[in-house]
Amino acid sequence: MIDIPPDLLEPMRVTNYNHVIFLHIYKTAGSSFGDILAHSEKGIGGKTRLIKSPSEKDAITDMDRAELSGLVYVYGHHVQNLDSCLPGITKYVTMLRDPVDRFLSDYYFRKHHPLLDGADSINVRDRTLEQWVDSEPQFNNQIEWLTKNWPGFNEDDDKLEFVSKNLETRFSFIGITEFFTQSVILCCAIFGWNKIRPSVLLNPSPRRPKTSSVPKRLIRKIEKIVEPDLELYDILRNRFKRLLSDVDIDETVWEFEKLAISQQYDPEFTLNQRVARELRRQELMSHELNATSRLLEVQNQRIERLQLEKTELLRKIITS
Repeated sequence: MIDIPPDLLEPMRVTNYNHVIFLHIYKTAGSSFGDILAHSEKGIGGKTRLIKSPSEKDAITDMDRAELSGLVYVYGHHVQNLDSCLPGITKYVTMLRDPVDRFLSDYYFRKHHPLLDGADSINVRDRTLEQWVDSEPQFNNQIEWLTKNWPGFNEDDDKLEFVSKNLETRFSFIGITEFFTQSVILCCAIFGWNKIRPSVLLNPSPRRPKTSSVPKRLIRKIEKIVEPDLELYDILRNRFKRLLSDVDIDETVWEFEKLAISQQYDPEFTLNQRVARELRRQELMSHELNATSRLLEVQNQRIERLQLEKTELLRKIITS
């Protein structure tokens, strides 16, 4: 582990809280970020919970008050409005990513690791990037994660205005994927978590090219798809950069990244990394099998409907 300077961000230190929730937005390096927080000094010392599905979120709401009170850190995709069932004061954190880069990462991740939405994943696998972009896919923009499923939001509301209020009232920290190490350090510093360690690289998008190698005409089309995110990302990235300019964490960043590199040659860490990736691979295979099963079920239902329609049509012909 490395030590974070105890006086870092002291004027901004959040001390009055009982729980921290990390809202993991897909393809923002959230798996690694969430894992680092879970294994920080505070995460190890307190009770943590990973929410992988809505049913697991429901399980938390069924916990008794004593169990809920002992829950220090919760992270996952399905944590919106979870603070309403936790006793005491809850603070949220999250990560945002360059919208175009996130779209590309999502495409290549789905192309090689189908998960969650089986139909979309299978469609992606059969299409080039340009074909996928031209199909005008329904893309879950980051602003949707910060508006939908939160109390008080209506579809007619100005999303950017709602997000601004939501971030001010609920969120203590918003990191930026392009400044990953700095985001980890500043987030932990804000909560006074002074010992952290790097994580294994979780859920990378394989075989994806650099954004700079994608034709500009395609980039312009992608920008249209992620347009709802562009202004939000620019605002929060600039805010993060202003925060970063007010602190001196170069040495801490260097120590963190040096430890991350050295861990790659640690046999125990390498084994843990292989185990984590194998578990994730098995989880993805399970998702793919479930998705395929759902598609087959839908297809069978469609065939049954067509057969009923055919039978009804034949009956009408015979009786006419």
